[in-house]
Order: sequence, then C-alpha cells, then structure tokens
Amino acid sequence: MIDWIHARLEIPEPLGLPQERLLRVDTDGQILGEKALAMFASSGDSTVRVREMGHFVEISGNPAKWFQGHNLWGPDHLPSVLFPWVRSVLEALESPGPRVSAAWDFWTRERGPLDPGPWVDVVVVHASVMFDLGSDDVVKDYLTYLEGAPARNRRVRGNMWGSSTVEWTTRSLRMKAYHKREEMLKAGPDVRVQDYWEALLAWAQGKLRWEVELRSRELTRSQLRSLVSWESIAASSVAIAYTQVVEMPDSDATRVLHLEAYPKHLRKTVALWKAGLDLRAVLPKRTFYRHRKELLEHGIDIAKPFDPAGFKELGPISVARVPKLSELPLAQPPEWAKATPLMWEPEPIHLRKRVEA
Repeated sequence: MIDWIHARLEIPEPLGLPQERLLRVDTDGQILGEKALAMFASSGDSTVRVREMGHFVEISGNPAKWFQGHNLWGPDHLPSVLFPWVRSVLEALESPGPRVSAAWDFWTRERGPLDPGPWVDVVVVHASVMFDLGSDDVVKDYLTYLEGAPARNRRVRGNMWGSSTVEWTTRSLRMKAYHKREEMLKAGPDVRVQDYWEALLAWAQGKLRWEVELRSRELTRSQLRSLVSWESIAASSVAIAYTQVVEMPDSDATRVLHLEAYPKHLRKTVALWKAGLDLRAVLPKRTFYRHRKELLEHGIDIAKPFDPAGFKELGPISVARVPKLSELPLAQPPEWAKATPLMWEPEPIHLRKRVEA
C-alpha cells in the first residue's frame, strides 16, 4: 500500500490558497497551523501539509489515513491515489470549486500522443506491506532476529528502537520492520475509527509491518521520480523488492551456542561476545549499554573480552532456518472491512493509456 506521499503538482491556475504558506490541515478542513512547518511528518499522522507556490501545489501526508482513519491496508496505485487525495484536501480547505475542478480536469483528462500531461514531481513515497506471522510473540521474536542484520550495499545494520521496531536508515532510504499492533496501542484510535477499534486491533494481532521510505535521491536512482513511472508498478511490489536488501543469516552457515538460559533478545549478543567480537564496534551505543546491564545479572560482562578458560562452554548446535522477509506470508484485508469507511478504493487512473490515446 501507499503509506505517505510528498509531491509537487503543476496547476493550470491559482487555487486561492495563501501563497507560499504551509498549511497543516485535518480531515474536517480545519487549518491547524500556518507557518514554517516541516513538510514531512510521521507516516502515522492523519493531517496533511499543503501549500501553493507559483504554478504548482505541494502536498505531503498519508492518503490512507486521510480517507480511512487508519493505515492497516490501503490502495496500491500511486496515480490513482494522488489526484483524488489532492482534490479532497483542496475541497476540505474550501478552495474555490471551479479552480479545483479545473485542476482535476487538467490532471486527469484524456490526452493526445504529443501532450505530455501535467508536471508531477514525486519527492517522497512510503510503500509498505503487512506480513502475517500468526502471533504477537512470533513478531517480537522475528524483530529480535532482525536486529543487526546488514543492508546490502548500504553500509548500515538494523537498529532496534524500543522493543518493536528495527530500522535501516541512509540519506536516501529508510526501511523498517515493526510490530503494527503495538504501535496502534501506543497511538490510540483516530476518532473516525473508534467504533471499529477493537476489530482493527484484533486483525492487527500477529502482523509484522514492512515499510520503505523512498526519498528523492532513491526515487531518482530507481527511476521512480516521475509519476508516469508508477503507472504499471504497485507500491507493495516495490516494498517487497526492498526486502531483498536485508541480508538474512544463512541456515547452512549459522551455528550458535546453547543460549536457552538467556532472554531471547540477548542470545545473539551473548553468541557474538563468545565469538570474540568487540561488541562496542558491533552494537549501537544504547543497545550495548542496555544489553550489558541486563547480562550483568547473568554473570556476563560484555565490556570485557570473553575468556573461555573461565567460562564453561557448551557445544554448538545448528539453528532452524528463519524465513526471509520476502518469504513471509502476506496479510490480506479482512472481508468484513469491505464496503465500509475502513476501506478506500479509488477509481483507477491510467496515465499511460491517456498519453497513448
């Protein structure tokens, strides 16, 4: 699904918004701020940031949250999401109706082969999928397993934030895997989904969220900066493709010690310490000190080198192969949510067909 869009769209005439003033808008059209706000916020934010600048309108927000009140699932086709969402935001702002209609016709009308159509610059896109692991405990175990996993050719490793999120972050890209239900419990429900909240929480049980934030540099590198390039690409397919960047341990090469005596989230740390690694160079600083504090209670000080002479070693065992992210089963939206306000399904907009007409 598409979890966030930041884009600039050409407009045929002024829309009547305050020039170059960034507006933060809720779904009722109420302006919550009109100042130098950051154009980008958390993908969990249901408000939208919008401004008119000369011959284009710039917008940033979560279309699924705007229309559905939640982002457990949502539409996958960027052109079909972008234009109806921008129109809805402008209408909520009570921008003059004829101007919005003119912009809509300019964006979506059929075009001849020599008409390039409106200029649209895709600045940031969040693409995500939900995997069904069956239970919350399995989700937490899998996230612990992902901590420290390297991202191929990105020179970063997965950092654990709290107990429910692992992130890989570079200047052009951010990937994260997290426990969606735990995030929902912390954030609480949007007022529009309060009547469905318990059902949504029940569905989110055992779900692992995989989300990829493609920034402008990565979009350019991947040739996805133009809206037309998304014509035949589903956002979920893009998200799944990036799971291949995470280098998962190989079952044939993975051998660990008997570590059942330690908490699950500390077993990998103990194994690396016993392998003779300097964990200060391996673990993020906060993780190192958090794990050291917990392991001191088990008589292990990872700040000191492992001394096999003073430690009773057990024989190694092979561990069962943990499935790759791309091999996890995809979660499907529940049948009961169809034909309710919880599921927004926009009419398809096919840019390439109009250009070739």
